[in-house]
Amino acid sequence: AGKGIDFSAQTASSVTGTTVTSEILDHYEEGTWSPTIIGSSGASGQSYTLQNGRYRKIGKFVTLGFDVQLSAKGTLSGPYVLLGGHGFTFEGNNLGGAATVAYAANVSNQTDPIFAYVNAGNIYLMLGGTTAYITTAGGYINDNSRIIGCVTGLIS
Repeated sequence: AGKGIDFSAQTASSVTGTTVTSEILDHYEEGTWSPTIIGSSGASGQSYTLQNGRYRKIGKFVTLGFDVQLSAKGTLSGPYVLLGGHGFTFEGNNLGGAATVAYAANVSNQTDPIFAYVNAGNIYLMLGGTTAYITTAGGYINDNSRIIGCVTGLIS
Protein backbone atom coordinates (compact mmCIF):
# COMPACT_ATOMS: atom_id res chain seq x y z
CA ALA A 1 0.00 0.00 0.00
CA GLY A 2 2.96 2.36 0.62
CA LYS A 3 4.15 1.84 -2.99
CA GLY A 4 7.68 0.71 -2.19
CA ILE A 5 9.52 -1.79 -0.04
CA ASP A 6 7.95 -1.57 3.41
CA PHE A 7 10.36 -2.01 6.34
CA SER A 8 7.76 -1.30 9.07
CA ALA A 9 8.26 -4.77 10.54
CA GLN A 10 11.94 -3.82 11.10
CA THR A 11 11.53 -0.69 13.22
CA ALA A 12 14.41 1.12 14.82
CA SER A 13 12.79 0.94 18.27
CA SER A 14 15.45 -1.52 19.38
CA VAL A 15 18.14 1.11 18.76
CA THR A 16 18.31 3.60 21.63
CA GLY A 17 17.87 7.25 20.69
CA THR A 18 16.55 6.70 17.15
CA THR A 19 13.40 8.03 15.57
CA VAL A 20 11.89 6.44 12.48
CA THR A 21 10.44 8.98 10.07
CA SER A 22 9.92 6.68 7.10
CA GLU A 23 9.79 2.93 6.70
CA ILE A 24 9.17 2.86 2.93
CA LEU A 25 11.95 2.61 0.37
CA ASP A 26 10.07 4.20 -2.50
CA HIS A 27 12.60 5.25 -5.10
CA TYR A 28 15.35 3.73 -7.22
CA GLU A 29 16.81 5.44 -10.26
CA GLU A 30 19.98 5.31 -12.34
CA GLY A 31 21.15 7.18 -15.37
CA THR A 32 23.73 9.42 -16.97
CA TRP A 33 24.68 13.06 -16.51
CA SER A 34 27.12 15.50 -18.10
CA PRO A 35 29.61 16.80 -15.52
CA THR A 36 30.90 20.36 -15.89
CA ILE A 37 33.59 22.47 -14.23
CA ILE A 38 32.05 25.82 -13.35
CA GLY A 39 32.48 28.88 -11.17
CA SER A 40 30.22 29.37 -8.12
CA SER A 41 28.50 32.31 -9.89
CA GLY A 42 28.48 30.78 -13.36
CA ALA A 43 30.59 29.95 -16.37
CA SER A 44 30.77 30.72 -20.07
CA GLY A 45 32.77 29.59 -23.06
CA GLN A 46 33.69 26.10 -21.82
CA SER A 47 34.25 23.22 -24.16
CA TYR A 48 34.95 19.65 -23.14
CA THR A 49 37.00 16.71 -24.33
CA LEU A 50 35.19 14.37 -21.91
CA GLN A 51 31.91 14.64 -19.98
CA ASN A 52 31.12 11.16 -18.70
CA GLY A 53 28.84 10.76 -15.70
CA ARG A 54 26.66 8.03 -14.21
CA TYR A 55 24.47 8.12 -11.13
CA ARG A 56 22.48 5.76 -8.96
CA LYS A 57 19.81 7.05 -6.56
CA ILE A 58 18.38 4.80 -3.85
CA GLY A 59 15.87 6.54 -1.62
CA LYS A 60 17.47 9.83 -0.56
CA PHE A 61 21.06 8.72 -1.30
CA VAL A 62 22.74 9.33 -4.61
CA THR A 63 26.15 8.27 -5.89
CA LEU A 64 27.62 10.17 -8.83
CA GLY A 65 30.61 8.94 -10.83
CA PHE A 66 32.33 11.42 -13.12
CA ASP A 67 35.16 11.88 -15.63
CA VAL A 68 35.35 15.44 -16.94
CA GLN A 69 38.06 17.09 -19.03
CA LEU A 70 38.05 20.61 -20.41
CA SER A 71 39.40 21.46 -23.84
CA ALA A 72 38.83 25.19 -23.13
CA LYS A 73 38.06 26.53 -19.65
CA GLY A 74 36.38 29.73 -20.82
CA THR A 75 35.44 32.08 -17.99
CA LEU A 76 34.66 30.85 -14.48
CA SER A 77 32.91 33.49 -12.38
CA GLY A 78 32.51 33.72 -8.62
CA PRO A 79 35.11 32.84 -6.02
CA TYR A 80 34.97 29.01 -6.10
CA VAL A 81 35.33 26.17 -8.62
CA LEU A 82 32.46 23.67 -8.58
CA LEU A 83 31.55 20.39 -10.20
CA GLY A 84 28.24 21.07 -11.96
CA GLY A 85 25.72 19.42 -14.23
CA HIS A 86 24.40 16.89 -11.69
CA GLY A 87 20.97 18.45 -11.04
CA PHE A 88 20.69 17.25 -7.42
CA THR A 89 20.21 19.35 -4.29
CA PHE A 90 22.12 17.88 -1.37
CA GLU A 91 21.34 18.36 2.32
CA GLY A 92 22.76 21.56 3.77
CA ASN A 93 24.48 22.23 7.10
CA ASN A 94 27.52 20.16 6.06
CA LEU A 95 25.39 16.99 5.85
CA GLY A 96 25.44 16.81 2.05
CA GLY A 97 27.96 14.07 1.55
CA ALA A 98 31.51 13.36 0.55
CA ALA A 99 33.50 13.13 -2.63
CA THR A 100 36.66 11.40 -3.67
CA VAL A 101 38.79 12.55 -6.57
CA ALA A 102 40.71 9.53 -7.81
CA TYR A 103 42.62 11.33 -10.56
CA ALA A 104 43.40 14.94 -11.43
CA ALA A 105 45.62 16.12 -14.27
CA ASN A 106 46.67 19.51 -15.57
CA VAL A 107 45.46 21.30 -12.45
CA SER A 108 48.02 24.05 -11.71
CA ASN A 109 49.45 24.76 -8.26
CA GLN A 110 48.40 21.29 -7.18
CA THR A 111 50.63 20.31 -4.28
CA ASP A 112 47.98 18.25 -2.48
CA PRO A 113 45.32 15.86 -3.74
CA ILE A 114 41.95 17.30 -4.71
CA PHE A 115 38.77 16.41 -2.89
CA ALA A 116 35.29 17.90 -2.82
CA TYR A 117 32.98 19.39 -0.23
CA VAL A 118 29.28 18.74 -0.79
CA ASN A 119 26.67 21.16 0.59
CA ALA A 120 23.20 22.08 -0.65
CA GLY A 121 23.24 22.38 -4.47
CA ASN A 122 27.01 22.59 -4.74
CA ILE A 123 30.01 20.31 -5.03
CA TYR A 124 33.03 22.50 -4.21
CA LEU A 125 36.47 21.38 -5.40
CA MET A 126 39.10 21.69 -2.65
CA LEU A 127 42.77 20.97 -2.02
CA GLY A 128 43.40 17.98 0.23
CA GLY A 129 45.48 18.46 3.35
CA THR A 130 44.10 22.00 3.70
CA THR A 131 40.79 23.73 4.11
CA ALA A 132 41.40 25.73 0.94
CA TYR A 133 38.78 25.88 -1.78
CA ILE A 134 40.04 25.81 -5.34
CA THR A 135 39.36 29.37 -6.40
CA THR A 136 38.54 30.69 -9.84
CA ALA A 137 41.24 33.35 -9.42
CA GLY A 138 43.91 30.88 -8.30
CA GLY A 139 44.79 29.68 -11.78
CA TYR A 140 44.23 26.05 -10.80
CA ILE A 141 41.91 25.10 -13.66
CA ASN A 142 43.42 25.07 -17.14
CA ASP A 143 42.24 24.47 -20.69
CA ASN A 144 43.01 20.75 -20.40
CA SER A 145 42.23 20.03 -16.71
CA ARG A 146 40.80 16.57 -16.08
CA ILE A 147 39.13 15.30 -12.90
CA ILE A 148 37.80 11.79 -12.23
CA GLY A 149 35.96 10.81 -9.07
CA CYS A 150 32.86 9.87 -7.17
CA VAL A 151 30.38 11.76 -4.95
CA THR A 152 28.03 10.12 -2.47
CA GLY A 153 25.45 12.26 -0.77
CA LEU A 154 22.11 12.67 0.92
CA ILE A 155 19.70 14.67 -1.17
CA SER A 156 16.89 16.79 0.17
